[in-house]
Amino acid sequence: ITLSFYNGETEITGLSGNPGDLPGNTVLPDVHVSNSQSLIIDAGTKDSSIPDDTISIYSTGSFSGGSTTLGINSGAGNNYLSVDRGVVNLNTNFGGPAGANLVITAFDDSVVNLPSSQTLKFINLNDNSRMNIAGSGKVLRTSGLTLHPNAILDLDSNDMIVQATAGTRQTLLASIAASIKSARNTSPTRWQGKGITSSAAGADATRITGLAAILNDNGGGVLYPTFDGQSVDINSILVKYTYEGDANVSGQINADDYAAIDSGFASHATGYANGDFDWSGSINSDDFFTIDRAYSAQGATLGGVIEPPRAPLAAEVTPSSPSTPESAPDAPVKSVGAASAAVPPATPTETAKRSKHRHHKRSVDDSRVWNPKTPNSDSLTRFLRRF
Repeated sequence: ITLSFYNGETEITGLSGNPGDLPGNTVLPDVHVSNSQSLIIDAGTKDSSIPDDTISIYSTGSFSGGSTTLGINSGAGNNYLSVDRGVVNLNTNFGGPAGANLVITAFDDSVVNLPSSQTLKFINLNDNSRMNIAGSGKVLRTSGLTLHPNAILDLDSNDMIVQATAGTRQTLLASIAASIKSARNTSPTRWQGKGITSSAAGADATRITGLAAILNDNGGGVLYPTFDGQSVDINSILVKYTYEGDANVSGQINADDYAAIDSGFASHATGYANGDFDWSGSINSDDFFTIDRAYSAQGATLGGVIEPPRAPLAAEVTPSSPSTPESAPDAPVKSVGAASAAVPPATPTETAKRSKHRHHKRSVDDSRVWNPKTPNSDSLTRFLRRF
């Protein structure tokens, strides 16, 4: 079947049922498409009887036209899109999150481009396949993700939500972290490897942006009830294009992030949320250099304004709480960022320690190292960077 369209949008519908004596679903012959800006396949027809559908794009057919966007309404059931060859522009969100029941599997050197925010059930990228979601202000949501060592998922300057379960979240987070590490830690230029990458970070001449990946867990509850406008829970994995050093994926670096790396370093913790900002597997001086460099050069909040992260339940206090400390009337405490409630007033011993270690400042010529003379440093930052 050859379809040649000259209108702006065309929709193909069919019966997802059992045709006569043939077993299984309706099988269409190869479809050759050209001269169509948008082709929509409605796989939700007759879902009440047989809801499962499979759509394949393979080498014996052709999907030409360059700007053609393939729209899929997956409907109910278990639905599969297999891309064996070529370049496919895919949109499953033309009528809302219609791809929530769609599994995408790409093979060989195929390329899947996502022009807008997408919701997918599962993503399998095999061989040398690639998936791109270009631009900014978009979010890719899925309940599962697997990448072959030679496959690439390019988020550009967008975000991703991977919905795990209590039993899978640590394994899935470790897999995502390994994929980001593979993409980022290339030499001499970063973000040139396979895995989960960001072309925006690779093009960033300041080298202060990248991808962060954390669990939406603050140690007792959710860190964010929503992320990029979508509901998330304690098992959601949040992947964000942000400044390197943004431990809580808020889109900026502040006192909370310095508190996270100080705590992570002291407790020998691992993971991006605890301060492993270069994905090396440990927290060391390189991570402090990374956050200092990004803090000094950061601009506006990335990803827009989002609600502040929630503190762990054990750290939440109210004015009526008997354990809430009161400041001395003649020694007011300066409030810095969202972490000021967790920073006690300085004692004479702490003041002496800060003065004692100020001689450790590095040369101003090394932009990676914190410098107390720069205007971006404040009293809290000096305290947190005391060593």
